[in-house]
Amino acid sequence: MTKQYKPFSSEESQAIIEWYGQHQGQPAQKQVSELIGEIGSETVRKQMGREKLLSSVDKNVKQGYNAVDYDPETGQTLVFNDKGIGSKESQLQQDEMHYVRQAEIALYGEKYHANKISETEIGVAQEVIESPKSGNLGYEVYPATIENG
Repeated sequence: MTKQYKPFSSEESQAIIEWYGQHQGQPAQKQVSELIGEIGSETVRKQMGREKLLSSVDKNVKQGYNAVDYDPETGQTLVFNDKGIGSKESQLQQDEMHYVRQAEIALYGEKYHANKISETEIGVAQEVIESPKSGNLGYEVYPATIENG
């Protein structure tokens, strides 16, 4: 499910747009876009009263999703994919079993163990794997929106 959020004021949005225009195609542009996605995830988490299980800054291992929250209102484990400016949801990101497969790779894939997956990451990956069995896994994609003007 794709949802929009607007984590920035009009003034902040204008400053970001100007910065983007000055840094087209530079590596820093991608990093800023990812940061905007992380800010958006945190914004949504606070607005919706969700509990953070794992965020992208907490991860030692790439897992195919940016963050995982728990929604106490619905009992769902929610997998997040933040999308920076101009980035779109892929077909894979529309399939909740994609996230289960990614969690299994994080737990059982040899290259991931070399990266020292943390105890938190192990617990969250196990939660992502188990949640579909009770119908409690959800996914949400949040493309960042910047207001122009």
